[in-house]
Amino acid sequence: MTDVNAYSAYRQAQPTGMRVRLRRRRWTVGLAGLSAIAVGVAGVLVNGGSPASAATSVPNATLSPQGVSVTAGSSVDIAVRLSSSRPSKLTGSLRGQPAGVTGTISCASSRDCVLQLVASPTAPEATNLTYLVLRNGSRLRLVPLAVHVESRVTPTPPTTPPSTTPPTSPPTTGVTRTLSIRPETFSATTRPGSRTTFVINLIRNGWTDPVALTLEGLPPGWRAAFVQNPASASTTLVVDSSVDSRTGEYPLRIIGRAGGTSAESVVIVRLRPPEISLTLTTPGASVAPGGATRFVVNARSSDDSGRPVTLRVEGLPTGATPTILPNPASGTANVDVTVLGTVAPGNYGFQIVAALDGVDVRLAAVLTVATQSGATFQFTPTPVAAVPGQSRGYGLAVANGAVNAPAGGFASFDVTVSPTGGFTDLINMSVSPPSGWTVSWFGVSPNVVRVTVGVPLSAPKTATSIQLLTSSGTLSASLGLTVNVT
Repeated sequence: MTDVNAYSAYRQAQPTGMRVRLRRRRWTVGLAGLSAIAVGVAGVLVNGGSPASAATSVPNATLSPQGVSVTAGSSVDIAVRLSSSRPSKLTGSLRGQPAGVTGTISCASSRDCVLQLVASPTAPEATNLTYLVLRNGSRLRLVPLAVHVESRVTPTPPTTPPSTTPPTSPPTTGVTRTLSIRPETFSATTRPGSRTTFVINLIRNGWTDPVALTLEGLPPGWRAAFVQNPASASTTLVVDSSVDSRTGEYPLRIIGRAGGTSAESVVIVRLRPPEISLTLTTPGASVAPGGATRFVVNARSSDDSGRPVTLRVEGLPTGATPTILPNPASGTANVDVTVLGTVAPGNYGFQIVAALDGVDVRLAAVLTVATQSGATFQFTPTPVAAVPGQSRGYGLAVANGAVNAPAGGFASFDVTVSPTGGFTDLINMSVSPPSGWTVSWFGVSPNVVRVTVGVPLSAPKTATSIQLLTSSGTLSASLGLTVNVT
C-alpha cells in the first residue's frame, strides 16, 4: 500500500551520518505537478532575487504543518518558511510522495512560500515520508514531510435491505475493509534523553477487529511502547530517546495489521541541539615566564538533563600548556595554564570552548605574560644622539591614554619613553592602582613599556584614573591613564 523506499533510505542514514541514498523513481503520476513545482519555484526565485544573492548555499526550510492528511480528490496547503533569503537559482521539487499526489509552490516574499499538495480522485490509501527538495546548483537540501492520503471508498449497496434491528457490530457486507493509521501529530521536537508521546488513531470503515501495532526504525538505546496494543480505536505511542543521542531527525515507522488488512504511517522525533551555559569568572590573568596561572569557568548543559560538557582550550602560544579539572564539567572547573620561560612577554588572546553533541560555545580570555608583576618597574631606554644645547632628560607619551576594559578583564597602555641629550640612566616607574587592581609590566621595544592593569570583578562601571609616576635621580615625570570599566 505504501512506497517506503524513501523512508527506508532516510531511516538507514539516521543517526549514523551515512549518506542518504534515495532510489530513483519513475514519475508515472504527477509529472505535471512536479514540473509545476520546479518551474514555479525557479520562476519566482529568479524574478524575485538579485545577482548578488546567487549564493552556493541552500537555505533551510520550516514546514507548517510538518505532517498532513489529504483526501483523494482534494488539496492541502503547507506554509514554507526559508531560513534566509532565497538564492536566485534555487529550485524545488518533490520526492517520495504517495502515488497520485502532485505539488505546486508559490512565494509571496523572499522567504515565505506556500506548498500546495493535490491528491487525484483515484489516489490510493498511503502514508509516505515525502521530501521537499531545495536545490541550488550542485547542492541540495531535503526537508522531510509526512503525507497521508485517505482514499474515497464507495460502498457497494447490500443485496438485501438492512434489518431494522440494530446489529451487534457494524455491517461490512459488500464493503472493502480499509485501515488508516493517523497520528494526531506527525512530529515532535524535544531534547536527547526525554520522553515523547504520539496519539495514534485507527480509522476503519465499519469493522471492529483489534489492530496489532509494530514499530520500526527505533535507534539503538531508545525505548518505545504502545499503551494499548492491540488497539481498537486509538492508542498512545511512548518514545524515550537515549541521553547520548545525537541531534537530528529520527523517523519511526508504525505498522498496523488486522487479518488481511494492513496500513502504515510515519512519525518523526526531532532532537534539538543542546543548550550550553559557559561563563568565565576570570577572563584574564597575568603570569611571569616559567610560572602558572588559573582561569575559573562555570560550564554546564542549561537544559534539565544536567549532562556535563567537555572543555578544551584553543589559541594559547607555544610553550603555554593548559590543564583542565574536572573535565567533562558540570559546574565550576579550573583551567590552569603553565608558561615556559621561553614564552615572550605579551598579551595572548585565546578561547575556552565547551562542547556537547557537536555544539560548541566559546569564550575569549587573555593571558598576559609579563617580565615583572607589581607596582614598580625599572627601565633603561636606548639613548639617541645628543643635540647641542639640548637638555639631558626624558619624556613620556601614550598613544591612547583612555581604554575600555570589562570588570574582571585587563587594560593595556603602551608608554613611549623619549630620552634627550644622550640620557642613558635607569628610570624607576610606579603605579598606585585602586584596591584590588593588579599591575604588570614588560618592555615592548627599546623605548616602549607596556603597562597592563587588571580590573577586579567588583570594580564599578565608571572611568577610573591611574597615575604613572617615574623618577631618575633628580628628574621626574608623570602620566595620567584612564580605564573605562564596562
